Amino acid sequence: MVKWAFILNLLWLSSAVNAEPVMFEILPRVCIAPADEVCEMTLTIRWHFDSPACLVNANAPDAHLLCAQEMELFSLKVQMDEGMEFLLLDASGAQILARQKIELMRKESPPLQQRRLSWSLF
Repeated sequence: MVKWAFILNLLWLSSAVNAEPVMFEILPRVCIAPADEVCEMTLTIRWHFDSPACLVNANAPDAHLLCAQEMELFSLKVQMDEGMEFLLLDASGAQILARQKIELMRKESPPLQQRRLSWSLF
């Protein structure tokens, strides 16, 4: 009896060790915009988890954007004037499964070059 319990315990542990981790990906991860403009872009979001999970914006964690166990392709249009963070929560919302940040980079306009007059002797 003890032998069977030991074998069953080993099988359970090996299945727990080989459990698939959470796959969560948001692309692109960087938005580049001019210094005084809002950045607009379309995010492509994918995830896979063993049980249903919900995508939320970290700034508004009570509003679930989408809940599913597996999402191959989800497009989301965003406008941002600062970086954003998205969370993948379990269906109950009690545990954070994964997080992904979207960085905002500002383009600086190059300084104007002083022009020399073509007829100048100096």
